[in-house]
Amino acid sequence: MFGALCDGGPFTRVGLADALGASPSTITAAVQELRAQGFVAETGTAASTGGRRATIIELARSLGCVLAVDVGAINVRLAAADVAGRIFEKRSFPTSSTPDSKRFRKVLVETLDELSRAASGPVLAITIAVPAIVEPETRQVSLATVAGWPKGDPARWLARFDAPVLVENEANLGAIGECTHGSARGEVDVLFVAIGAGVGAGVVIGGHLYRGATGAAGEVGFLRRSSSAPPLQLELEAAGPAIVRHYREAGGDAGVQTAETVFDRAELGDAAARVAVAAAIDELAVGIANAIIVLNPAVVVLGGGLGGAGSALFGPLRERIRPLVPAMPTLVPAELGPDSALVGATVWAAQEAQGQLRATLELGRA
Repeated sequence: MFGALCDGGPFTRVGLADALGASPSTITAAVQELRAQGFVAETGTAASTGGRRATIIELARSLGCVLAVDVGAINVRLAAADVAGRIFEKRSFPTSSTPDSKRFRKVLVETLDELSRAASGPVLAITIAVPAIVEPETRQVSLATVAGWPKGDPARWLARFDAPVLVENEANLGAIGECTHGSARGEVDVLFVAIGAGVGAGVVIGGHLYRGATGAAGEVGFLRRSSSAPPLQLELEAAGPAIVRHYREAGGDAGVQTAETVFDRAELGDAAARVAVAAAIDELAVGIANAIIVLNPAVVVLGGGLGGAGSALFGPLRERIRPLVPAMPTLVPAELGPDSALVGATVWAAQEAQGQLRATLELGRA
C-alpha cells in the first residue's frame, strides 16, 4: 500500500482497494498499521457520492521531504517535494550571482536550508542536476560548464543535511522528468534534447536511463559534421550563444543578447534573425537525425531554454529531420518547460527516500 500511495495517492479506502485488488478489511488493517508507524495520515474527506463522505488517506508530511537543485547557466532552480516527489515549494537565484565556488556553496546551502524549513520532517535525499559528465559509479563530475561550480564531492559541503546527495547530468534528469510527468509519459524509448546555453541529451532505452560506460552518453553537443578545423561542433553552431552570434554576423541588432529574442524576431520577419534561426535548425536537424539513427527512439522531446521556441523551431526542424532518418519519431516540446530537470531531480530523490522508508517498514515488521 505504501508503494501505491507513493505512485498515485492520495486515495480513499475504496480507491486503495480498487487499485490494489484487495478487500476492504485488508485495506483497513494496512491503513491502521501504517498510521501507527507514522507513515500515513487521514487528511480530509472526499466529495460525497450520496452517502457518507470517504476519508482521504495520504503519506504523512512528517515523514520528511526531498530537495532538488538544477544548476543552469542562467539560473539555479531549487525545489522541495514530499516523499512521493510532489513539489510544494520552489526557489531560484541567478547563476551569475555566484561567480566563485565559495559563494556558490554559501547561497546554495542557505536556499536549501530555507526550503527544508518549509517541510515538517527531515530531509531524506538531495539531488543535484549539473550540466556536466557524471561518472556512474563514483559520481565524479567532469566538464562542468557553469562558472562557480565547486570541485570535490557535493556530499561533503551538504553534509549538514545528513541525507544522501545524488548528482546527475541535467539532461538525464530532464529525460526522467519528461518520462515521468511530461511529454514522454508511458514511453520507454526516448531521446530528450536540451537546447540552451549548450546542447545535451538524455537517453532512455527500454524504460531505463542509459548513461554509458563513463556517464558521457547523450553528449550530443560534441557531434561534428567533419574533422575540419575549426570544428563544426553542434553545440558551437546551434546552442543559444551561437544563434546570437549568427544573428549579429547576419547584420542583426548588436543589442540582442538571447537566442529566444532571435526566435521572436524571426517570427516577426526580421531577415537577419531568419538567417540565424535557419542556420541553427540546419545544424540541429543533422545532429538530432544522427542520434535518431543510432537510437531509434519513439519520441524526441525538445527542452531546455529553447524548447519553448514554438512553431519557429518545431515545424521547420521536424521537416528537416524527416528526410534524414529511416524512421521518424514523434517530435514534441517538453511539457514541463524549463522545469524538466528539476522535476526529474525530485523524482530521483523521492525514489531514494522511498527506498529508505521501505527498509524502515521492513525492519518494523521483522
